[in-house]
Amino acid sequence: MPGLFAALWLLGLFAAAPLLQTGSRNDFAGRLRDALILGIAIPFALGSLHALYPFTCWGALAICVALAQARRLSEPVRRVSSEPLPYLVLGSLVAVTFPQLMRPLLDGDSLSYHLPNAASWVHAHSLWTTETRYWWYPPASELFAAGLYTVGSPFAITWAGFGALALLGFRVAASARQFYAAPPIVADALGAATITVFPLAIQGATMQNDVWLAAFFVEGLVTLRTSPTAAPAMRTLAVTALIKPQGWLFALVALIAGRARRSVWLAALTALAIWIA
Repeated sequence: MPGLFAALWLLGLFAAAPLLQTGSRNDFAGRLRDALILGIAIPFALGSLHALYPFTCWGALAICVALAQARRLSEPVRRVSSEPLPYLVLGSLVAVTFPQLMRPLLDGDSLSYHLPNAASWVHAHSLWTTETRYWWYPPASELFAAGLYTVGSPFAITWAGFGALALLGFRVAASARQFYAAPPIVADALGAATITVFPLAIQGATMQNDVWLAAFFVEGLVTLRTSPTAAPAMRTLAVTALIKPQGWLFALVALIAGRARRSVWLAALTALAIWIA
């Protein structure tokens, strides 16, 4: 049953993701990115208000899904893009994560500070706690895991790594097609090759967040280059700045390389400032 609740939570985030959609185009990778951002934002907001409970998480998600559907119904019908299905990326995700998802967390980083941080927020129903040694650690990926923990169980949190790895694979494949006109099979192979690189593949079903940083750094560069509005880049770079203590450095590199607008700089700096405060 806890696993079912976690699955419903992830599906709900994906259903609510269009709430953050801007412009006329949002590919699968973009929708997955927005789902991950919502999965961070909901526990962040509720935890900041001392209200991180299962019923508040479900309530917030239900509101987001309802608003997303209302927005969809109020907009003109969009043409569905005919992007080829990346079979190699999908197969690689299953191959590298299925064995890990079938066992508890075993790696030292997850057990020493990622899991304790997420668990302390869930147990306190709040972010305002210093129960763990690394309570100050930037919270983005741990907040996503805390949402899974709250609505499911500790055994559901490994799905947090799966979402980030999937985002990286799908975005690499989509970017290869979009920027370099790579044939679908070549783009698919590049995405699959990326997520099966050993340092990333071993994090596909853990709470380690190097793969989170890689996914959102790449996503930030892409959104800065392709999005007609600043909003996707603002959200993406704000999350990047809150992944790992060096996340703000990667956000800074993306901001400079992408010649980001002032609003994007402000979003990333504000997110970091809120956490520091």
